[in-house]
Amino acid sequence: DDNECVGCRLVKEALPGFGYSQNDIKTVSDMILATEIPQNPKTKLAEILCDADLDYLGRDDFIPISEKLRKELSAHGKSFSNVEWIRFEIAFLEGHEYFTKSERESRNPVKQMNLERLKLEIVKASPNISRNS
Repeated sequence: DDNECVGCRLVKEALPGFGYSQNDIKTVSDMILATEIPQNPKTKLAEILCDADLDYLGRDDFIPISEKLRKELSAHGKSFSNVEWIRFEIAFLEGHEYFTKSERESRNPVKQMNLERLKLEIVKASPNISRNS
């Protein structure tokens, strides 16, 4: 929780020592804050960072990375059953949009495949649930 705020605090502490101006530090901080879910980038740089942050949604290694996230959340007291996790991931993928044209073109096809895989998994995990649930 609040990892973006922690990142901004670290940026404000560390970057002056590397010669970054207050304006540069604000730019970096604003980019980091834009990655908070729901993402809300206001600049092209923030859009690029937001897309990089969730790039894995449209990659072949989505499932193993997703499982690592699930374990991390569990370690912080946010546990999910298998069905709950799959539903969470389906909702997240359905609500997510990449911001940059290049990311949409390169990642959306695989993201859609990942979504379809999850929908098949929910049917397997919950045989009494219809495909439209």
